[in-house]
Amino acid sequence: MLEVSSRSLRYFAVLAEELHFTHAAQRLHIAQPVLSKAIRRLESDLDVVLLVRSRQRVALSDAGRALLPVARRVLADLEEGLAQVRRVHRRDERVLRVGYHSSLPPALLQPLTAAFAGLRPGWRIELRGNDWTDPARVVVDGTVDAAFLRLPVPGQDSLEIEVLGTESRCVVLPVGHPLASRRSVRLRDLQDEPFVAMPVSAGVFRDFWLGLEEFERPPVVSTEVRNPDDFFAAIATGRGVAMIAEPTTAMYQRPDIVYRLVEDARPGKFAVAWRQGSADPLLRDFVRACIEVTAAPR
Repeated sequence: MLEVSSRSLRYFAVLAEELHFTHAAQRLHIAQPVLSKAIRRLESDLDVVLLVRSRQRVALSDAGRALLPVARRVLADLEEGLAQVRRVHRRDERVLRVGYHSSLPPALLQPLTAAFAGLRPGWRIELRGNDWTDPARVVVDGTVDAAFLRLPVPGQDSLEIEVLGTESRCVVLPVGHPLASRRSVRLRDLQDEPFVAMPVSAGVFRDFWLGLEEFERPPVVSTEVRNPDDFFAAIATGRGVAMIAEPTTAMYQRPDIVYRLVEDARPGKFAVAWRQGSADPLLRDFVRACIEVTAAPR
């Protein structure tokens, strides 16, 4: 019986979307040779050619085009099944697992925990950090029951979303930057600055924090990063600037960077998200607690 691993199918599906080995490997967080070897092994196992390779481009063969919808269906079914297993396990432990990206508003967690405990005695919230460049994925694949997101994010159309509030945006500058002497800046002050950004695979999430719809012309990206440590290190060493949500500044205090409000940047949206179509009363109570806490004056 032919055995094909879900990992091989996932590698193939991502490569089929990117049609570029380097970009696909970056998105998968693996080395390019590892991806190339996995695809060759998959072709060998299936005894087909899945990709037409040349120096200029990578394209799907007829067999590759036939496999892609099958791979996507198998991966989706597997994700749904494993997500259900995780949900059952967490119900047994009376734990609601909640993801978050970068940081949470400082005044949110304690009152939210209390409000949720009032609605669901005996239950507890367990926080988990989201993938920095694809924060919605942990909801889609069932790793968490719900997640706090800063919109927009890739894949949000497949989620139920409740917007809890808006957040101003700040620019992160190295401490010796000429703009660091100001109390606030405007977008025009940043137009010619090099930017530190997430990878292209972060899609609309990257675009929003680059201000693509707000600057007169797209900013120049000097450095791409995949995690907060590299993000702040790149800025501190003068490789560029970047915008972040104002509440995040309290989480990342460093002596080599400063934060300045971007007065005319469109505010971001802070939201809670969960799997589309879920009618789980537990999630309903959690979202209710989120709404109550964020609506209350603090």
